[in-house]
Amino acid sequence: MASNSTPILRSALSFRVPRPRPSRTREVEVLLKKFGILLYLGAGFFFFLFWLYWVFPSDALKSRILTEIENRTQGRYKIDVADLDVSLLGGLTFKNLKVSEGMGGAERILLKTPKLKLGASPLGLISGKLDFNFYMKGSKGDVEGKYKQEGDAFALDADFDKFPLADLGILSVPGKMNLSGQVDGELRLNIDRRDSSKNSGNIDLRLMNLTLGATKLALDPSSPETAMDIPEIKLSGAKDSGIQGEVKKDVFEISGIHLKGGDLDLSLSGRATLQGPRVSDYRLALQGNFSITETLAKALPFLFIIEQQKNAQGVYPLSITGRLAKPNIRVGTFNLPI
Repeated sequence: MASNSTPILRSALSFRVPRPRPSRTREVEVLLKKFGILLYLGAGFFFFLFWLYWVFPSDALKSRILTEIENRTQGRYKIDVADLDVSLLGGLTFKNLKVSEGMGGAERILLKTPKLKLGASPLGLISGKLDFNFYMKGSKGDVEGKYKQEGDAFALDADFDKFPLADLGILSVPGKMNLSGQVDGELRLNIDRRDSSKNSGNIDLRLMNLTLGATKLALDPSSPETAMDIPEIKLSGAKDSGIQGEVKKDVFEISGIHLKGGDLDLSLSGRATLQGPRVSDYRLALQGNFSITETLAKALPFLFIIEQQKNAQGVYPLSITGRLAKPNIRVGTFNLPI
């Protein structure tokens, strides 16, 4: 009898009364409490940002930034901007920006853009630490990328999307040229002026409808009154023109400079040695050839001085050597007097 009752007793002892589950009301109360905490934190953060925006000295900072830029350029450049937005999270947006050099009738526009955005902290910009992303809208296309500078070393990445060269007046200033057209492609450069072994990069740019506006050419700078009128020259068509090359330590290997489809048909290749404290000290060693249309030959009568250098195919051999600041340009066996 005892042996038969043992399993029943064990079963009774092992039986546990189930604990009552929390009511649905209790679960809802816990969720509401957690949601309330998150709501308070979110509201606090929102009002903190609102207060920071409200008391942020944006006008004073805008004035400080523009003044600092002009001071760093020693007053050489004039900055005109319709509006400047300063982001609390870091960044500047210039609207209708114009950078010019000179005054009055001698004023030359170096840069003109409806929008330039710099993804860097204003305080970092003022302190001189250059490390920012940029976006610049052109009159048609745009360009975006990144720039970083530390001492004598800099890194530049830029992607061009049919950007108008006319918006970069700085390209026209050195020779007082009127250069227009579009550039498309990419540029990647890492340059260290003190240690050229760290240099690297590549250039792959396409030039479309490149045009040199009408200008005057003075063969003798000391006699500007003898300057000749140069008509507009179409340097390239809509395709097959551009610049390609690769930077390897202290050498820029130029695989091709091509201008096709215009009044000038040009092909060059070679190298540039990136040595010296200044860019003007870099040395060129380029070889190639060019030909010109009959229309251009008639418009530039002084080209008769190189007529005898043309080969049987109507092509002129061309070499460019020497310092970048003052290169030696030879057409066939004739050295151009520049």
